[in-house]
Amino acid sequence: MKQTPIIFRADMILALLAGRKTQTRRVVKPQHISVWAGGVTPRKCFYGGVGDVLWVREVWAVVDNTELSGKRYYEYKADKPDARYPGDWPSDTPPTDVPIRWRSPIYMPRLASRITLTIEAVRMERVQDISESDALAEGSACREHFILFEKLNGRNSFAENPWVWVIQFSVAGAKP
Repeated sequence: MKQTPIIFRADMILALLAGRKTQTRRVVKPQHISVWAGGVTPRKCFYGGVGDVLWVREVWAVVDNTELSGKRYYEYKADKPDARYPGDWPSDTPPTDVPIRWRSPIYMPRLASRITLTIEAVRMERVQDISESDALAEGSACREHFILFEKLNGRNSFAENPWVWVIQFSVAGAKP
């Protein structure tokens, strides 16, 4: 069983945790895809196949509270969108001797990941072929999907209609 990291934005993390997101689309790289009379030449999806596991990366922080409680734990920006600092501080500002910062999802180790997904299906299609029901499974409506796709992949990326991997999954585990 393959285990692959995958990054999601805060709004999509909340959709995963609420059970509204069961699909994601990721641009196939490179876009040089051979097309033959019967359809698209199949490729192997980087993220894996049916039964493989995706572990979710998101904006996170390490809260080292070993002096007070003797433990270290993780916090997630999706849970505290307006927080400047992680942690439950007794005042509005953290102690100055505790170096805390939100960290990029790209640096999240497997141990800090709280959400695990099991791949149920993988297919390739053009991004503009998304249906309304698939957009809802992505955690948004069609119009919102178009805006989000361009935000993540660059201006005019939706109009270019690239090939994408459509990965359907179920949430296998989520730590609170």
